[in-house]
Amino acid sequence: QAAFGRGIGVMGDLYASAVGITVLQSTEIFPRDQAHDGVLCLFGLDADEATVRAALGIFGAIAGCELRKDPPVVRFASHEVARAVRRKAEEATASCKTDEESNAALAAALGLRCAGVDTLYNERSYAGRQGEEGRDDDTGRGWCCFEDAVSRVLLTKLSVVPRLKAVLDTLKPKMLALHSREPTVPIVELQSESVEDLVARIQRAVFTGKGDKDTVIQLYKDYVSRIATALQKTLALSLPTSAPETTVLPPMPSDTTAASMREWHMHTLRAKHAHIADALSGKLLDTLAECVSIAIEGSDATGKALSVRDVAGLSAWLPSLRSSAATGVLLTAGPAMGKTWLMSQLIIHSLTGSLVPILIPVDRLLKLLLKHEGRFAAAANWVATYLSLTCEAPHYAMLREAMATRSTLLLFDGLDEAGGARSRIECHIAEVVAPQGHLLLCTSRPAGLSDCFSSFHKLQLSPLSDAQQQTFLATRLGMAPAAALKPYLTDKVPIDAETQRRVT
Repeated sequence: QAAFGRGIGVMGDLYASAVGITVLQSTEIFPRDQAHDGVLCLFGLDADEATVRAALGIFGAIAGCELRKDPPVVRFASHEVARAVRRKAEEATASCKTDEESNAALAAALGLRCAGVDTLYNERSYAGRQGEEGRDDDTGRGWCCFEDAVSRVLLTKLSVVPRLKAVLDTLKPKMLALHSREPTVPIVELQSESVEDLVARIQRAVFTGKGDKDTVIQLYKDYVSRIATALQKTLALSLPTSAPETTVLPPMPSDTTAASMREWHMHTLRAKHAHIADALSGKLLDTLAECVSIAIEGSDATGKALSVRDVAGLSAWLPSLRSSAATGVLLTAGPAMGKTWLMSQLIIHSLTGSLVPILIPVDRLLKLLLKHEGRFAAAANWVATYLSLTCEAPHYAMLREAMATRSTLLLFDGLDEAGGARSRIECHIAEVVAPQGHLLLCTSRPAGLSDCFSSFHKLQLSPLSDAQQQTFLATRLGMAPAAALKPYLTDKVPIDAETQRRVT
C-alpha cells in the first residue's frame, strides 16, 4: 500500500514524459452480446432474493436471480430495465464522496443494501459519450480522463516554442489510438481545454472508488503546478545557441589573495546574473533594466509591517539587519512567480555594497547532502561544507573568511526543492546558521514550510497584475502577438493549487 501511494504521486509524470513514454489508448467499446442483455450486478449485496425481487421488480420484469454468484446478478427481461436501474443508482450517488454515503444513497433509492450497481457488461465510455444509439450518455471514467489529460499537457506546453516543437516533431508519436478494425494511428490533437475545464471534466466523470475523485483532481492540479515551475527552466532550451557566449565567466586569477578572490567572486556573480534568459523571445534581458519589477510586501519578526516594496528596497534594507537580533528573512511566493529571478536582481543590487552574496541553490545542496552525509553530519555549519565541496581552495578560503566576519549575504533559493530532507535543511538554516549571526534570505513556496522560521522576517511576492503581464508581452513580442496571447493568459494559464491564483 505504501509503494502504491508513492507510485500514484508520480503517475502523471509517467504518462506525460515527452520522449520516454508512448501511450497506447484504446477507447473502443465492443458491442454487447446477447448473453449480457438485461444482466445487472449488485456489488456488496446484503439482502435475500425476496427483498431483491420486491425492490427491483418495480422497474420491470425480472427473469431470474443468481445471488450466489460473485458478484450477485439479477437478469431482467429487457436490457432497458437494467439500464434504468443503473441510471437511478448513478443519480442517487452522483454527489457522494465516501463509500458510506454511497451505500446510504443506494439504500434510499433502490430499497436495497448494497455497495454498487452496474450492468454486467460495462459500456461506460473512456472520456464521455453523448447521442450514441443503444447506449446511455455518460461522462466517462475518472482515471481515464486524468490519464488522457496528463498524456497531452507537457507536449502542449512545449509545442508553443517553435524550436522545441521542431524537435518534438522529429520524434515518434507520443500517443497512439488502437482499434480492432482499423489501423493504429497517432493521436496528434494537443490539449485545448483549460485547467479548470479539465478539472471539471474529471469532477463529472465516474470513479469506482468514491474516494478516488478528490485524489485524482489533486494529483492533476499538483502535476500542472509542477510543470509550470519546471518549464521556467526547460524553456531556456529555446535560446539561440550563441546565447551562452554572452555570459562567459571570468577565469580565476593567478593572484589568490583574499582581495583578488573577492573581486573575482563579484565579477563572476555579475556575469551570471546581469542577464536573464527570456523564454518568449530567446533573448538575454538586462536583469535590472528590462525585467518586470515584482512587488514585495511583508512584516518583520515582530509582525510589524515593513516598508520594503521592491527588490531595490530589499537590497537597501537587508544590511541593516546585521545589527538586529533577527538576521533571517523568509520570502515566499507561488510557482513561477519570479523567486529565482528576484534572487538575480538582488545579487546585482548587492554587488556595489559591503556584503559578499553567496547563492546556495537548495536542490544542489540536497544532492551534496545525500552524497556526503558524513561530512555534513560532522559540520557545525552546512554552508561551509557546501562551499568546500563546490569551490576551489582559494575561493573557499575567501568566502570562509567573509563568513567569519559576518560580512556575507547567504541566499538559499528554493527550500521547497529539498525533497525528503526539507525539514532537516530548514531546521539547520533556522536553528543553526541564523543564530550564528549570519545574514540570510531564503525563498520557498508557502506550502510545506516547517515551524522553525517563527523568528524570521516574512516577505511575499505579489503576482503580476493583468496589466503588467500584458505590458510585458507587448514589450517582448509586439502588440499583435501580445493581443493574441491575452485569452490564454486570462482563461487557460494554470491556477496554482496553493494560492488559487493564475500562475504568472
